Amino acid sequence: MRCHWAKFFCFSGAEKVIVPYVGSDWIVRPIKLASNQDVVFEPGVVVMAKKGHFKDKLDCLFIIYRGRNVTLRGYGATLRMRKKDYSGKEYKKSQWRHVILFRGATNIKILGLTLPIISRTRL
Repeated sequence: MRCHWAKFFCFSGAEKVIVPYVGSDWIVRPIKLASNQDVVFEPGVVVMAKKGHFKDKLDCLFIIYRGRNVTLRGYGATLRMRKKDYSGKEYKKSQWRHVILFRGATNIKILGLTLPIISRTRL
């Protein structure tokens, strides 16, 4: 499902946002989160990076810059990038395209989400 729900909740001031399971993937561009948010993904939800986007070296699925008190919660939900796409000529080479990026952030919680690693690189 193509949707821009992220635009509406990121800076809406909503303290709690529920991303419902709708039977198909949520296809999104980079999502910047605000402080003081609890984002709940229902079981079965898959949030997938939109094909042809994420061209900036630092583009990530969810981005928290200087934020605080943010929780991403989703037991049985998956957040997924398209790593295979990023090796194409139209993308600048980068090791920084991640599912979640937080920089200068405090009190960030990530609970129950599946964040698949599609790589042979060891952590």
